Amino acid sequence: MLVIGTKPEYFDAVWVRNEWSRYLKIVREDRSKLLIPCYRDMDAYDLPEEFSHLQAQDMSKIGFINDVIRGIKKVLNTEKNEPKASKGSVVHKTTSANVENLLKRGNLALEDEKWEEANNFFEQVLNENVEEYRAYIGKLCVDLKISNEDALINVIQEFPNYANYKKACKFGGYEVERRLFELYQQGHYDLAVSKMNNAQTLAEFEKIRKIFTLLGNYKDSNEKALELKNRINIDLDETYNSGIQLLKSESLSDLKEAAIIFDRLTGWRDSDNLIKKAKERIDIIDKKI
Repeated sequence: MLVIGTKPEYFDAVWVRNEWSRYLKIVREDRSKLLIPCYRDMDAYDLPEEFSHLQAQDMSKIGFINDVIRGIKKVLNTEKNEPKASKGSVVHKTTSANVENLLKRGNLALEDEKWEEANNFFEQVLNENVEEYRAYIGKLCVDLKISNEDALINVIQEFPNYANYKKACKFGGYEVERRLFELYQQGHYDLAVSKMNNAQTLAEFEKIRKIFTLLGNYKDSNEKALELKNRINIDLDETYNSGIQLLKSESLSDLKEAAIIFDRLTGWRDSDNLIKKAKERIDIIDKKI
């Protein structure tokens, strides 16, 4: 189901809410079902709270249609690949007891931080079933030296670029990709919030702003990125103005401090020219002395 809207009240309209809320109950009981919220001209955080665990799509973004089609195809391909049951029978996934045992041993080795041993167990799983996504998650944990999947939330590295992450998503389907990527987003969000509260320099604020910018619509990342951008601009303005005042001075120490300030602000407004101006005035005073 695609739930589409351009205003918060459209999603909360009685008959609309009735439709998607009933389908959400089906999704919880049947993991082969999928609900994708699609929005435009509004903030993702104005979507109903019930959608907070879902991967919403911004219809104004380039590639929106491709992202939605990709998500739908993953669900459809999963259904195609699952064995069909005759009426009254139960479908059992073809996972051998040996594969399950190897996965358990691999995960135990991860907990004991025996990385090479764990990797060997996951390789044995793939020798039996090359599309076993849990083995690729295990190998991703080995890559990152973490004890289990949940620990991904504490990882700083850009692990969605790792080959084992991509294979886990490819063979695990949409829900696995959503779950893993949400751990990545939450981890980086928590890290950025923590650093934001302790940052002091402009360079630190800029680095944190970039993290929030990359997170995009995740929680209030866009708002925090804008807040930091405004804060950086205010700090830059204040620093620039203090440099301008020092540049008016006849004091050698003031002029040297102005040169340092404009050197830090390289590329900001006309700071490059003001560095030269400060140094020229310093040279003139030095010659007089």
